[in-house]
Amino acid sequence: MEKLTGRIAEVAALTGESTWVVKDKLRTGRYRAVKDGRMTKVIWSSVVADFNALPDAKFAPPRKQGAAPATS
Repeated sequence: MEKLTGRIAEVAALTGESTWVVKDKLRTGRYRAVKDGRMTKVIWSSVVADFNALPDAKFAPPRKQGAAPATS
């Protein structure tokens, strides 16, 4: 069975974000969470959906081998 929730610190560690960023995404509605007593549990599917909504990274084409860097 796939994990359904994770604590804020766990989500931060697995996503590479700080706990502050995770809490901010919870405040703005990008991540969803539920309360279990005093514990906040972040819903993993909301984290996955947020990451899937990010745009693809763009990279510059590689420089030609042996070409000197441009000088200004």
